[in-house]
Amino acid sequence: VRVQPPRAVADLAPLHDALAPGRLAVAAVVALVASAVFAIRLARHVRAGTSPGAAVLVAPFLVVFLAIQIFGKAAVDPVKNLHGLTAAIARLAPGPGPVPLYVPAGAPTDSILGILDFDLGRRPLRLSMPGEVAAFFASHPGGALALSVEAARRLPPGLRAHLDLVYDETGRRASPWAVAEWRP
Repeated sequence: VRVQPPRAVADLAPLHDALAPGRLAVAAVVALVASAVFAIRLARHVRAGTSPGAAVLVAPFLVVFLAIQIFGKAAVDPVKNLHGLTAAIARLAPGPGPVPLYVPAGAPTDSILGILDFDLGRRPLRLSMPGEVAAFFASHPGGALALSVEAARRLPPGLRAHLDLVYDETGRRASPWAVAEWRP
């Protein structure tokens, strides 16, 4: 496997832009103001001996939760989504059949399995042992295989030496994936 060293931090520019100091400062000020308003309203109720309505208690938390869901996920999505990988799979391993996918036993698979079905409408052909990877390429000489970059690094050296990462997300994703082809 030819693994490229991580690219410059500039490859994570979408995340850095979303979490720029100015934006974080604005978010902090909004959170501080919302907390102050909530605390003042709660203090009024305590002094009056009343209890606030459910809406007064729940609304601030609901607003914060929804804001995090909308804006937080949008900020992190560019480094977590797998749509680039599925586009590469569609290009490098076209067809309606299963997608060969090397995922070592015990590695999390929920997101990759779901996105293959969602984006491509294809099921994975899961390979979990290095011997299965070698057997796959022996029976599919021109085939391509999806795998995490970390899984590629952990393959035995003899097998790794025959893989070319023709698509590699290193430096662009939080958990980079790759598509490998066999090099004789």
